[in-house]
Amino acid sequence: MASLFPSTLPPPSLDLLFAWFHQRRIHFDSRLEVRTGLVDGVDQGWGVWAREEIEEEDMVCRIPKTSIFTHRTSTLRDTSTICPPALTPPTYLLTLHLLHEIFLGESSPWFGYLQSLPRKKIPLAMFWQDHEGEDGRKAWDIVKGGELEWRVREDERGLGGNLEGSEWGGGGMKALNMFFDKFILPSMAASPHLRNIKPFPAPPTFDTFLHAYSLVSSRAFHVDDYHHVGLVTPADLFNHSPLNNVHFQADEFVCEKCGSLLPCIHDGPKSSCFPVRLEHLQDLEESDLLSLFGEEDSTDIVANEHLSPGEEIFNSYGPNLSSFRLACEYGFIPSDAMSLPQDKIHLPLSLLSLPPLPSPPSSSPSLSTSTSHYEHAFIEPLSTPDSFNARLNPYHTLQEDLYVSPDAHLSRALFERIAKKVFGEDQDGERKGWEALLRAAGGGKVGSEGGEKREGWEEWERLSEEVVRVLEGKIEGLREREGLWDLLEDEQAGPLSKMAATLILGERVTLEVCRARWTGESEWEGEGEEQDEEVEGMDQDM
Repeated sequence: MASLFPSTLPPPSLDLLFAWFHQRRIHFDSRLEVRTGLVDGVDQGWGVWAREEIEEEDMVCRIPKTSIFTHRTSTLRDTSTICPPALTPPTYLLTLHLLHEIFLGESSPWFGYLQSLPRKKIPLAMFWQDHEGEDGRKAWDIVKGGELEWRVREDERGLGGNLEGSEWGGGGMKALNMFFDKFILPSMAASPHLRNIKPFPAPPTFDTFLHAYSLVSSRAFHVDDYHHVGLVTPADLFNHSPLNNVHFQADEFVCEKCGSLLPCIHDGPKSSCFPVRLEHLQDLEESDLLSLFGEEDSTDIVANEHLSPGEEIFNSYGPNLSSFRLACEYGFIPSDAMSLPQDKIHLPLSLLSLPPLPSPPSSSPSLSTSTSHYEHAFIEPLSTPDSFNARLNPYHTLQEDLYVSPDAHLSRALFERIAKKVFGEDQDGERKGWEALLRAAGGGKVGSEGGEKREGWEEWERLSEEVVRVLEGKIEGLREREGLWDLLEDEQAGPLSKMAATLILGERVTLEVCRARWTGESEWEGEGEEQDEEVEGMDQDM
């Protein structure tokens, strides 16, 4: 199998990297040190530790934006023959530039940094089935039918003939194959820079392209509206933790056409002396403005808290990253993965015994089928962050609304689809479902025999039995994998198989917590009086 890096290239060198820092005017605080991280004796790559005391809000790294590797700063930036579509995801575009730069070898001005990158492909979840050997295939068999497989497959849905996607990509292996054939191979062959390399490098293979893409996916940061995403060192030396003690910051309000932080000729009409992108600065003191505009535009790593000598320093790759997202986008999950925030667990339509839901027209965003304003402790709240924005995605489908939430609540759309199946495929069935749920609240444990059954209890039983049937169908499908706990203790098992087992076990826990609520194995999470008020409101609406 061809390698992204030449086999003759020496191992990654910190000396070369720090010499490159000095050359590019990158500040790496002397109170920091880089070490090799070990977990159970296994090399986990480099990490950053504190040598000395570091105070909260201390700036420990400063990286000029000209020293961040992006499609605006690479050797390929001025090559007009390289023209992927305007809506190409920035991660794909950055991968093209990274692959080209690595092929330049020591002639690249970025070589001091590039030689520090991992020499093995990062095992993103979408690679497991076909590109990660026997361990990857075993891991993929374990996650079949689970949320991770759903996410990988869903990413490829509806791609069609275009490469549009979010900043962080989209389209999965299908899109990567398309981009490789249509743009990577022709671009590398046409590069005037590579023609000067002796001997002329062989064309990249799909596997070397995947290696480059995995580096971008697992290491890139959002920089600003001009650079979009970039490889930012030494920011990429810090390992991830949701309890991060430093953070990455950059001035994002630059001109998207030229990258200027100062007012420039591309700025449109002004409502004041400031262009729109800088209006938030107009209340700053003049001295602060002069200081801001007088400095070189850069990105910083800043301490969130006091750091003690010998303490490992962690950054966060994003807020509330779940194990599923870490596996898909970063190719790892931490050892304490089951204590991480969980994520949505989608349920297939086959469990609901319903025909496929129609996809919305591409010209109109999909909105949830839920139109109710009712609230209940078993159902995801109306105020859930990002749910509305997610549905404005033109590639969003109604299937994506059918899930169990990270807090083990049914999504509103899933609950109402089940209610319609039980009480009738119309708005009246949806209303009856809410009415049955709200009237049943206040009876202590769901399904308990103590106490008098409230009005509408039979409707509640029909509804809850169908919810439990759907949840148990999903749980039973995940239980078919025997011996997952033993696999975690098996020293001979591969790391991807163990990752897959951890994900499936965590998924089962969330589903079982949700089921316990509906079977009466856990206490109601609301007071009956509050639910009675909802029912009275429904009665007035009817």
